[in-house]
Amino acid sequence: PPLQTPPTPHLTPHPPTTPPQARLLSESLRKKLDGAGVSVSHSASKGMVEVRITGMNKGTMADAVLSKANESGPVDFVLCIGDEDEDEYMLSATTARAGAPEMRERLQHRLFTATVGHKAVSHAQYLLDDSRDVLRLLETLRNAEG
Repeated sequence: PPLQTPPTPHLTPHPPTTPPQARLLSESLRKKLDGAGVSVSHSASKGMVEVRITGMNKGTMADAVLSKANESGPVDFVLCIGDEDEDEYMLSATTARAGAPEMRERLQHRLFTATVGHKAVSHAQYLLDDSRDVLRLLETLRNAEG
């Protein structure tokens, strides 16, 4: 059966009214979901409100997905790209899982982790400036497969 992961809901308010709408939505959700085992976060810079299960992050999900995929059949290629601080959990977990004994040899030279944007520190192998660099990386990988 195909892998299924629980979605992380993202609610993006209408751009012209983003700051007050996102803040109000975030406050309202925190009140209504108090004690429900979820956390609510608001990114003012991206105009995004995120609701996620407490104790879950992109790292725990990446680790679970890679583990489950490897149980179904050998994983022979991994590409993991992130563009925000929260993605560092995912980049770190992906690198750690790919380094596990059952995957290490098979993924040698077939694991690619990248972060987009300028960061002082990252768990990624590659630092990409913007989406154009992401496209160039994807084209390079496609052409390498021949």
